Amino acid sequence: GGAAEEWRVWSPPDRRARLLPRAPGDEAPLPPEWDRLRAAPVALASVRALAEGLPDAAAVEGATRVLRVGERRDMEGEFRGWIAGGYAHQDLVESPGECARRGGILDIWPHGAEGPVRIEFDDDRIASLRAFDPRTQAARPGGEGREARVVSASALRSAPRRPVHEAL
Repeated sequence: GGAAEEWRVWSPPDRRARLLPRAPGDEAPLPPEWDRLRAAPVALASVRALAEGLPDAAAVEGATRVLRVGERRDMEGEFRGWIAGGYAHQDLVESPGECARRGGILDIWPHGAEGPVRIEFDDDRIASLRAFDPRTQAARPGGEGREARVVSASALRSAPRRPVHEAL
């Protein structure tokens, strides 16, 4: 289906595509078949993302928090910071730009990330970071990581932009 299937039909067999990060507001999850189109010389992006351009890399880096397993963090403070930074509080994280809290667990789908991350706390320490499937809410096999990068949604929206063609 859809654009991914059309790309396979109209492109040479050795041609693969690169997906650009979605703009804030492009909240619908990508179809699973798009995972095959992650690396190559062709860029696929929504009209909205192309029109907005790419945010300045230095501004994005400055607005990014890196969370690491074993770090001491105030769970409630992290969650409140995400909400203040423009993430939408939901019961379940199903789309980019959403976050959720249940007991000692925070879920977030950072803007620009391929999928959501589940952060499990043990008191004030990050015990684990795991990628999970937003459809089933189950941890992805092999999805454990040592760090997660969370960019402020509001900083991403307000960052200076440059035309997409300059980044390709």
